[in-house]
Amino acid sequence: MQQSDSGDNQQAKVTEIEKAWLAGIIDGEGSIRIDYPRTKGSASPRIIVTNNDWAIIEKVVDICQRIGVNPHVAQRKGRRSSTKDVQILNMTKLLTILPAIMPYLTGQKNIQAVLLYRFCEQRKQLDVNSLSNGSRAYTKEQINIIYEVQSAKYVVTKPQRLYARP
Repeated sequence: MQQSDSGDNQQAKVTEIEKAWLAGIIDGEGSIRIDYPRTKGSASPRIIVTNNDWAIIEKVVDICQRIGVNPHVAQRKGRRSSTKDVQILNMTKLLTILPAIMPYLTGQKNIQAVLLYRFCEQRKQLDVNSLSNGSRAYTKEQINIIYEVQSAKYVVTKPQRLYARP
C-alpha cells in the first residue's frame, strides 16, 4: 500500500488540541525550571513531566516528537510504585517546544515558560568568541531569570470563590 506525501504530513501534524493537552499535562504533572547549583555554577534549563501511567508518558513523547523534540524518558523506582519522567533538557529542544505550548499554560507555569524561553534565547545568542576568556559566563539578567524561575514555583495565589455566600 502506497501512502502519499500529504498523508505522511497529516499524520505528523500536531493539532492545537494536542498542544493544549500537553500544556495541561505539564501544568498538572510537570515542572518548568532552571536548576542552578551554586557549587557547580552551571544552569540546567528543563521541562519534566512525571507520571506512573505509561499511556500518558507515551502520548507526551509522541506529541513532543511530532513537534520536533525527542525527549529523554527515565524510570524511577519507589517503594510502592515506579514513575516515569519525560525530560526535555536541551536548549534547542526547549526553544522548539515552548512556543507550541506557552499559549496554553496558565499561572506560574506560564510565567516560568516565558522566562525559560527568554533565558534559552539569550544563551543561544551568546557569542563565546566575544568573551575575553572564552567562558560562557552568565549575564546579570540571566542570573535574575534563573532566580525568577526558581521563585515562581513558590507563588501561592488565593483561588477565587466560585459561589457567593448568602
